[in-house]
Amino acid sequence: AISGFYVDRKYKQNKPAEFHSLLLMMSSFLAIVTVLGSIGAFGIFGAQLDILTQYVLIALLCLTSGIQNAGTSTATKRMIRTTHLTGVSTDLGIGLVRLLSEDNLELKKEETAKNIIRMMLIISFILGSTLASFAFLKWAYLGFIFPCVISFLLFILVKKKGPIQHA
Repeated sequence: AISGFYVDRKYKQNKPAEFHSLLLMMSSFLAIVTVLGSIGAFGIFGAQLDILTQYVLIALLCLTSGIQNAGTSTATKRMIRTTHLTGVSTDLGIGLVRLLSEDNLELKKEETAKNIIRMMLIISFILGSTLASFAFLKWAYLGFIFPCVISFLLFILVKKKGPIQHA
């Protein structure tokens, strides 16, 4: 709903989407998680999950993931989802079959481009999760500083670039 308000609603009104607002929210939520986790508000990192203690942590992380996924999904006309691999891997499988069975050169070119993006997403998930596992094992809640900074740098980049029209 939040992403819909800042992105999809704007597209429907023929106005530029407010991706910068989403990125700032994501960065802020991740900063909150980093700070609160580091001062012990969510308990010991990696300890048995206690839903009462860690409800805010789970809610903030789910909210951040949902904002990211919905914003990206809307911006790419539902082609890219960034917070899970099930759809991406399914789409890659379907896309590979389409690519192999397509005779139209233009459609083949389009499907190739989509499949490259899907493969890059899968590789990014693998690399990101590998790096994150080391970061979180070493720095616990401070590991959230990396996605926080990345989101904030993207906020600055998008804000400087100006309004983004729907593709």
